[in-house]
Amino acid sequence: MKKTLGVILASLTLASTVALANPQGFGPAHTGPVAGFSSSNAPKTTVAQIMQTGYDDQIVVLNGRLVQYYGDNWYVFKDEKGNQIDVELDDDRPWYNIKKDQLITIVAEVDRDYQRVTLDVKDAQPVAR
Repeated sequence: MKKTLGVILASLTLASTVALANPQGFGPAHTGPVAGFSSSNAPKTTVAQIMQTGYDDQIVVLNGRLVQYYGDNWYVFKDEKGNQIDVELDDDRPWYNIKKDQLITIVAEVDRDYQRVTLDVKDAQPVAR
């Protein structure tokens, strides 16, 4: 019994020593962007600009409306200039504050491949009027 207890205490001591030896500051402790560096502060762009010069994984901000639902989290987004692009709203977020044809501001990541350009919406908020 004493031998088993000694082995358990020794293994716990060794495990805690290894855990403390790992580099600090690389875990999930960071909960959000540093103050003043929010992507929603980025200048607003248009669908035409994204189609011409947007690059993969670029964060963009646009004003417009969701005008059509394709299904499976896919929508058609129409910007204020009338240009359209397919967007995906992830199903792991509640989007109850967004309605069809409502003017919204979206923060999205450009997904560009050989076939097409789409947006992966990270945030969407109604525009206050």
